Amino acid sequence: FGVQVVEPQAMTIDLGDYFYGRGERSLFLYTEITALESVSKWLCLGHGNYATIFLNGQEIFSTSKPLRRWPGAEWVMLQLQAGSNQLVLRLDVVNDDFRLDIGLKEQQGRHPHQSQWETQLNFQLTDELYQKLNPT
Repeated sequence: FGVQVVEPQAMTIDLGDYFYGRGERSLFLYTEITALESVSKWLCLGHGNYATIFLNGQEIFSTSKPLRRWPGAEWVMLQLQAGSNQLVLRLDVVNDDFRLDIGLKEQQGRHPHQSQWETQLNFQLTDELYQKLNPT
């Protein structure tokens, strides 16, 4: 079991860059999303594996089969509360494809294909969160 900080430079992340080896494994991605008010957002995912999503400790989504990876392969509505929201994405990798497309979209009562990419909420790594993930 290992913990690493992943700082993506784009919407597509090759998680295989963060560990050595190939083969089946489970990867857990954790972040906190801060919202100024309660709001709904689309979490859009692209991956070729199984995924389970937890928001504030509750399972809110689980895939039933691997899909073709593209940014809109799956979307999940996030009901964010005002303040800090804990998001955990579990990927059960079965095919040596460690790439993940991930992004947030505005919800505003629309289907994800009719929504714009979110530009006001960010996945951020704070010093406090970094210390939690990497105690010295």
